[in-house]
Amino acid sequence: MSIDGVGAIFCAGHAGEVASLSREERREVTKLVVEAVDGKMPVLTGIYTDSITDAIAMATDARIAGADAVTLFPPPIFVDGATASWEMPFRWFETIARQAQTPVVIFQFDRGSNLAYNTDTLKRLAELPEVVAVKEGSSDMTDYQSNYRTLANADPPVPVLTSNNSWLLASLSVGGDGILSGSSNVVAREHTELWRAVEAGDLRAARAVNDRLQPLVSAFYRPPFINMHTRMKEALVMMGVLPRATVRPPLLPVNDAERAEIRGAPEAAQLL
Repeated sequence: MSIDGVGAIFCAGHAGEVASLSREERREVTKLVVEAVDGKMPVLTGIYTDSITDAIAMATDARIAGADAVTLFPPPIFVDGATASWEMPFRWFETIARQAQTPVVIFQFDRGSNLAYNTDTLKRLAELPEVVAVKEGSSDMTDYQSNYRTLANADPPVPVLTSNNSWLLASLSVGGDGILSGSSNVVAREHTELWRAVEAGDLRAARAVNDRLQPLVSAFYRPPFINMHTRMKEALVMMGVLPRATVRPPLLPVNDAERAEIRGAPEAAQLL
């Protein structure tokens, strides 16, 4: 089901400051989003924790709250080498999905994070019947293309949703089944236009949308990257969507100088 090109709602992700939410708050956020969506489209909710026991409990909470699937972040503890082979990630996904009895979306990080799954691991994870999609955040074209082609040729194929905002057009030109991005909170309409233009083979139209998005990409996705979603909140305040750009520690509000710089981005993208 799709409404104006939006096929699902993702809550309690990076843009929702998932790491700062308690278990109870994550459950309440999911419940409120499910109620707001009212069955019009699927709802995904993020699971971010080092504890497999907590992950199972949170995924179960999400299912009971009405989420249609959970998006499993790679647990931070994996950074020490767990993704070098397939065994630990496979057991992580299999255990959570089956004990929580819920479909799952794989969150594929960039290789530079040391939390990315290699293509062989993604292929094995895709064989789990509970895996319904991959949120693909590789920043390397070779990695993305290898992962996309492998998953597209799996039996059955696994949908790949591109999420690396610095090169959405380039990744969709290789292939992809949609966009799953925190910045869609700001530019859902533009992401839909980009997706439809690529699907129609209209490169000129796709480039035009991509050109409009570039000021926002430059404003949001620059060092320090931890502030990317704080900047998005500031843009949403400017657009009249949010009343204020509140963040929780350790995140900090942007200063007045950066706020002024951010304002130029939605203006250039014709959002104000």
